[in-house]
Amino acid sequence: VAFYADKFLKVANTPDSYKEIVLLCRKVGHFYEESGSFEKSLDIHQSGLDIAESYQDYIAMSDMLVDISQTYRIFHNYEKAIEYGQRATDVLEKNNVDDLKAKALTLDITAAAFTENRELDSALVYHQRVLDFLPRLDSMDVKNTIVNIGYTYMELGRLEECRIYTERGLAL
Repeated sequence: VAFYADKFLKVANTPDSYKEIVLLCRKVGHFYEESGSFEKSLDIHQSGLDIAESYQDYIAMSDMLVDISQTYRIFHNYEKAIEYGQRATDVLEKNNVDDLKAKALTLDITAAAFTENRELDSALVYHQRVLDFLPRLDSMDVKNTIVNIGYTYMELGRLEECRIYTERGLAL
């Protein structure tokens, strides 16, 4: 699959197909990530980011930056994961993109990296920014954020807050 995807990516980047190419980059990047091919995953995601940038598709750019952040997280480079998560948020904010689900995703990935890097107060700040989208964003869209807040409170040793957020998130 990856062999043919690599070949396809080199010849199929056109205005009519770029969204499908970016999606293919995401899927192939995830394939490499899951198979443990860290560098190849980053290379494919970077290719998708380059394509999205060339068409100034800010949502696609943000998605690719989130994927890069996720890859760095999986391979425990939390500083880079935070950097790319923040870049994903910046792309949406600087270009006045009002897609709250996309913004929530960028904030959540950054918060997760902060949590794993033991920067728990920063994680809570990013999680809170997602909750600030309520009620414009449906509570079902933030259920994972709520559970993750519970996890962050657990890491802080604040077990009562952990229980409250975890139960609310699981209830959703």
